[in-house]
Amino acid sequence: MFSLIFSVSVLCQTSVLSQEKPGDLKAIQKAAQALATATKKGDVAGLLDATFPKAVEMMGGKESATEKLNSEMGSWKEKGISITKAECSEPMEIQKIEGKLFAVVPMVLELQIPNGKVISPSFLLGVSEDGGKVWKFIDGTGLMKNKKEGEALLPGVYTKLKLPAKQDRKFIPNQ
Repeated sequence: MFSLIFSVSVLCQTSVLSQEKPGDLKAIQKAAQALATATKKGDVAGLLDATFPKAVEMMGGKESATEKLNSEMGSWKEKGISITKAECSEPMEIQKIEGKLFAVVPMVLELQIPNGKVISPSFLLGVSEDGGKVWKFIDGTGLMKNKKEGEALLPGVYTKLKLPAKQDRKFIPNQ
């Protein structure tokens, strides 16, 4: 259940940024952090407005995705789950594959759950289809979990991406 909640919330984490040069790592980090902050606040409309279009499409379109996420976030509140921290670091690298730019942005989420907290290292995959002027982000960890879905989301590119190794979550029980 927790992994489903985590996967759904992070898959929809995306952001858009206009910038002048593709190698502006601080600007990419700033856009990713804005996204992480929206996620922490539960701003579903903001997340979906900035979501990689194919990801929204795979969730059944904007209306369906909005309903699913609002429902999931409501379920979180009922179960005493909240995001207490969402921090992005500077991108590790920018990859150019088939005319698109991809940036791996490390991220750490901290979730408060009834019996403790979970610290979950992750990453966002920034995608720019216009040479770095506009960036949108997808949950990179989610892409690693489901290769079939990753290939559907980024056909012809997914298998060529250099993605970081999965890192384990850490559970800290309440004292």
